[in-house]
Amino acid sequence: MMLVIDGQGGRVDSDCASGWFHGPVTALPDGQFTARGSFDQHAPGPQAADTTAPALGARYDGELRGELLTLTITPDGGREPQTYTLQAGARIKLIRCL
Repeated sequence: MMLVIDGQGGRVDSDCASGWFHGPVTALPDGQFTARGSFDQHAPGPQAADTTAPALGARYDGELRGELLTLTITPDGGREPQTYTLQAGARIKLIRCL
């Protein structure tokens, strides 16, 4: 999972999903934040170029502790939340769904 945050919000990308949330996002003194955005789970295999699945709304809950961020993404519609632990400045290589 990769997260990039700027003044406009944040963008997440993983092997088989991507999403974004509105910003700017400000953490509370205890390191927690909540934001709204969208989240799209990708299917493996070829994707038709002329079709796009609608991204679902999602809630992003984060807890920042030093260099570590625990990020929970809860898609709307009763889908299971996904929790990730991210390290600030870590370099990753994403390999999209195969």
